[in-house]
Amino acid sequence: MGFGAAHIQQTDSILRVTTSKGVTLDSDAASEALRATLGFDAPLKSLRYWILGASDPASEAQPTVDASHRLVHLQQAGWQIDYGDYTLVRNREWLPQSLTVTHDTVRVKVVIHDWQLYWILGE
Repeated sequence: MGFGAAHIQQTDSILRVTTSKGVTLDSDAASEALRATLGFDAPLKSLRYWILGASDPASEAQPTVDASHRLVHLQQAGWQIDYGDYTLVRNREWLPQSLTVTHDTVRVKVVIHDWQLYWILGE
């Protein structure tokens, strides 16, 4: 990104961007900074699902799966997502190691080097 590396956090209600210089931006300021830096509106709410190898339940999707029922290709909300290899995490979950997200002239490749899963127990 134009401001070097960044840590991006997206929840249902909050977007937070922390730049490599330690500057933290929230909500509208974070959205504007990302838009200005990237040149497009990043589909962060959907990306959180796509990174896990799932479609976003908020909109229709056209998935293509392999023989093991893992996503190979997904079209959703005007974006095309192509999955590379998967890796077995904690000997129980197959999660993507890489995916390429494309829309018009925008192409973003995401590579996950290390998955760390945290289980949150509810009441």
